[in-house]
Amino acid sequence: MKKSISTAVFIGISALSLAACSSDRGPKHDRNDHRHSAKSFHKGGMAHGFKDLNLTEEQKTKIRAIMEEGRDNRAQQPESNRREALRQQIDHYRAAEQNLLQAPAFDEAAARNLISLREQDRETQRRQHAELELKQLKKRHAVFQVLTPEQQQKWLEKQNKRSNDKQRTHHQQHTR
Repeated sequence: MKKSISTAVFIGISALSLAACSSDRGPKHDRNDHRHSAKSFHKGGMAHGFKDLNLTEEQKTKIRAIMEEGRDNRAQQPESNRREALRQQIDHYRAAEQNLLQAPAFDEAAARNLISLREQDRETQRRQHAELELKQLKKRHAVFQVLTPEQQQKWLEKQNKRSNDKQRTHHQQHTR
């Protein structure tokens, strides 16, 4: 009985840690902010960070075009497919762990193989995340180049203020 409880706890902890490590996205609120921003561009509006820069119609058109670029690639694999693939991966790892745990003798080679597979998947996800980050930086650079020097300065000041506000909020939350 004790063995089956500890096995269940071990599997649960492993699954949770795998899910946490597998995620290539930030916290939920960050995803929602990004989606909101993308939706406002998609609907023809401007993202919140650009509203008070007094953009010309030409600038707005150029920025919208930049933001739309590459969006089709993301739509090729819907969110539900990505979630299902992750769910299947977690189920595969869980089944492999259960097989290891239920075997009469510990199979170190199989355990090392499972760990190696997990590490490979984490590395693949890390590379994918880095590529996504690179694409986003390229887009932000292209958008920044559309702005006039005055708008660029104003935008940078807003970004610095926003960053400082986030740091202050983060610090306040962790010093309570």
